[in-house]
Amino acid sequence: MDEVKAMSRAGSRAGETVGRAVGSGWLAVRRGATRAGHASAEATMKAAQAADRKLTERGVAPQQLTVALAEGAELARQEVVKTTRRTRKKLARTAKSTRKELAKAAKQARKDAKKSKPAKRAAKTAKQARADAKKLKASLRAEAGRMKARARDEAVALKLMQAPKKRRRWPKVMLFAIIAAGVAYVARGKATTPPASAPGRAASTTKKDTAAAGSTATGSTAGSTAGSTAGSATSPTPASSTKTESTTGSTVPDKAPGSAAGDATSGNGQQNGRPSKESTTKHG
Repeated sequence: MDEVKAMSRAGSRAGETVGRAVGSGWLAVRRGATRAGHASAEATMKAAQAADRKLTERGVAPQQLTVALAEGAELARQEVVKTTRRTRKKLARTAKSTRKELAKAAKQARKDAKKSKPAKRAAKTAKQARADAKKLKASLRAEAGRMKARARDEAVALKLMQAPKKRRRWPKVMLFAIIAAGVAYVARGKATTPPASAPGRAASTTKKDTAAAGSTATGSTAGSTAGSTAGSATSPTPASSTKTESTTGSTVPDKAPGSAAGDATSGNGQQNGRPSKESTTKHG
């Protein structure tokens, strides 16, 4: 603070010095103008007196006095103009030299103030203060940017929270499509894969045994129900099993035992209405 005060005092002193010099210059100009006015008046009076003297010596008439006065006034005016012009030029030169001297003095005063230790310390302190202010401004600007971004994000989040939630149907549709595709794939795999057949039992079973097995059911029951019951009691082979011929060795697809037994039972029921004796004696 002392350095700043010293610099301010030096500056104020330099300004006061310049102001005083300028004021003194203007005062000198005013005084010179006043002197020039007095000199012109005196010159006019002298010219008038000289003209009167000349007229008296030469015996000029009074009518010619005005002409003489006019000539004298003109001479006086020319003299005043010359004097004023010289005075003005002199004053301009004086003011110019005064300004130069004042500028040199102010420049020297500033140099002396800069070279002094208090001034150097004050300049260093001011420079550090400017650097600190710049850093603080940059940090405040960055913090303001972060706060603005945070406020914008919070506003967006609040808007999303307040907005009505839209139901997304695509995930459910995709899930149903995947389930349907899986079910179709499993069903196709089961349809294309042939069931395992029992070779021993398929070779030993014959059409006669199948018909005999179907005749065990009662004739009063329906053909389809009796056929399915006889097929399940006599043979565990599935409906799509293949029958192996012992003589040829080729596989020939045959009807399911249940369906064959149903046909035989339905035929016996239609004929007699009761089971045949052969089937009863065989399976009795």
